[in-house]
Amino acid sequence: MTKNREKNVATDDDRASNGNEPFVAIDLALIAIHSANIGLWIIDTATKKFLPSTRTKELFGYLPEEEMSLEEAMLQIVKKHRRAVLEAMASALKQRINLYIECPVVGYHDHQQRWLNVTGGFSDLFDLLLFVFRNKRLQL
Repeated sequence: MTKNREKNVATDDDRASNGNEPFVAIDLALIAIHSANIGLWIIDTATKKFLPSTRTKELFGYLPEEEMSLEEAMLQIVKKHRRAVLEAMASALKQRINLYIECPVVGYHDHQQRWLNVTGGFSDLFDLLLFVFRNKRLQL
């Protein structure tokens, strides 16, 4: 186990009564994220490093194995809405506040338009900006 995973291991008190190995908190979080069919991206505000999840890449029309920069993702937002999204993200970063946006994107490869609900928040603990993406159509 890596040091990061060791921190997230459940204690003996958290183990199931059948004696199975303890769940690892990060694994449970990944299962929940996958089950919810949501995409995540994280922006490290100190380094400006952009980390999109596989599902986020798919929502923006990229293949899972492809690299996708923040700038490339922004280009997939329909031009009419792009400026408002960029301003909302900049405001959230500057003021360290949460945000909620709905915007259409056109997939990079598939050219399919889809509306996304985007919820974002700032973590003072980790100095990160986190965005959660949901395909709006799937929620209807």
